[in-house]
Amino acid sequence: MRAGVLINFYAWIARPISRWSVLLWVVLFAAAGFFVFDLFRPTGAGGRVPLSLIIVLWAGFLIAVGRCFARLPAPVDPQARFLARLAARIKRGFLWLLAIATTALFILVAVLSVRAVGMHLRGM
Repeated sequence: MRAGVLINFYAWIARPISRWSVLLWVVLFAAAGFFVFDLFRPTGAGGRVPLSLIIVLWAGFLIAVGRCFARLPAPVDPQARFLARLAARIKRGFLWLLAIATTALFILVAVLSVRAVGMHLRGM
C-alpha cells in the first residue's frame, strides 16, 4: 500500500470527525467521569468500568485522528529546491508513521472493545 493512500484515507475520515470535535470532547469527559466515579466507588461498578474505559479510548482516538489528519502537509514539489523537497518528504514520512501507529491503535482498541462488551454481556 502506498503511503499516500493511507494518509489520504485518514484525512478523509478526519474531515467529518473534526466537525464533531466538541461533542467528542464532551463524550470523553463524561466517560472519564463515569470511569473515575465507578473505579473508586466502594460498592463496585457493576461492570461499567471496562465500558466507560472503552468509550474514553474511542473518543480519544477519534479526537486524535481528527486533529492529526485534518490538514495534510503539501505534497513534494519536484521543482522545489533540495531542502524544501527534503522537508516535505520528512513531514509526509512522519505523517505516514503516525498513520501506521493509528492503524495499530485502532486494531488494539477494536479488540479491547470486543473483549469489554463480552465481559459486560457475561456479567448481565
